[in-house]
Amino acid sequence: MTRYDKRVQALAIGLSALPGYVDAIGFIELGGFFVSFMSGNSTRLGVGLTASMADALAAASLLTAFLLGVTGGFLVGRASGKYRVPAVLITVATLLSAAAAIGLLGSSNGSLALTAFAMGAASASHAQSRPTAGSANNAPSQMTPVAAAGAIPANKLTSQD
Repeated sequence: MTRYDKRVQALAIGLSALPGYVDAIGFIELGGFFVSFMSGNSTRLGVGLTASMADALAAASLLTAFLLGVTGGFLVGRASGKYRVPAVLITVATLLSAAAAIGLLGSSNGSLALTAFAMGAASASHAQSRPTAGSANNAPSQMTPVAAAGAIPANKLTSQD
């Protein structure tokens, strides 16, 4: 049985809480749209196409920002080599800080689009830059916090049987 030290456990808890917290704020500010939960936005896009083009456009914009963030985060991670996880997480923190500053300056839409971009980039904290033998899916996907915490180098973990 593998056990993680307290630092890794704290990171996993933080990475689990961050997308939910950020998404809750975005959901309230956007009136029912999401900055991290893209399945909800794709549903809103489909409904919006039949009921409200404004809703469809809002959902499509958030989906686009998120996908651009996934791509950007993946490229940052790939360029960072063995420092992929810290580089991507520092990028996400910087983007979220910039989004907060933009929001304080009065640009709610810009702030929320940048937040969706940051949440997309966060998913790259556990993406592989090169396929490995036996891996079924190597593309960046929506962030799974435990997987992101598991991407911490093995020498940072404490193993106990």
